[in-house]
Amino acid sequence: MSFFKSLSAVAVLAAATSAANAAITLNWVAIPVPADAQTVGNSTINGRLPAGSWNSYELRATITEGDRFGGGALRASAVTGGFYRHTIVDPDEIAPAINFDLTRLLPGVASNPARGLSTGVAYPGNPTGTSILGALRADGTQGPSSEAVSPNGVDGTSAADNLVSLVWGNAAPAVQPGDGTFALARLTFLGNDVPAIGQGSVVNRILGTGGVGSPTPIPAIPPIPEPTMGFALAGLGLLGLRRRK
Repeated sequence: MSFFKSLSAVAVLAAATSAANAAITLNWVAIPVPADAQTVGNSTINGRLPAGSWNSYELRATITEGDRFGGGALRASAVTGGFYRHTIVDPDEIAPAINFDLTRLLPGVASNPARGLSTGVAYPGNPTGTSILGALRADGTQGPSSEAVSPNGVDGTSAADNLVSLVWGNAAPAVQPGDGTFALARLTFLGNDVPAIGQGSVVNRILGTGGVGSPTPIPAIPPIPEPTMGFALAGLGLLGLRRRK
């Protein structure tokens, strides 16, 4: 039985009543990549963002008060190089230096800006309160945790790190105390070709009263605009102004 089916069964048995599905929205949001992420921080492998042109996106979910976040399944394939995974240990980073925890979507800080770009997944409102439960196969089915694939935190620019295949969640989802938008996943990748999101990539939430919320598909990452397109649009605007004079 899949993770989501198991959660659904538990939710139905946990309460005699159910509520109408509450709204949930998912969006990929571009995260600024600070220039000092490549120069500031420990020089341990991937303690700094490796050289190259990087982009970073977070999957954010807007969840309604009373909902619980059941879990997520994500399969993403990078086009150029691999995904970045941070490796430096700070006092508040409880993880081996060569295996930064995938479930810690921590922000960057002045002394360690690259930390805020590390690829991983999280639980809404609690960047350390989730577990890796399995993998999402290419055919959209879920596999065991032994099949989970993630960047290894060593070869951030290697094509060997070009796949993220994870199922994650919390065994005891907490009721959301209010409406909010939360980061569920982060992908940092080389180049302007956005990663492909595989079939079966979804998030699920359970209504706080015990009703089961339908899984919501994770959308594709929007294309990154070409720099020349911005200049072209600006040029058209200036041309229009000249014609009005």
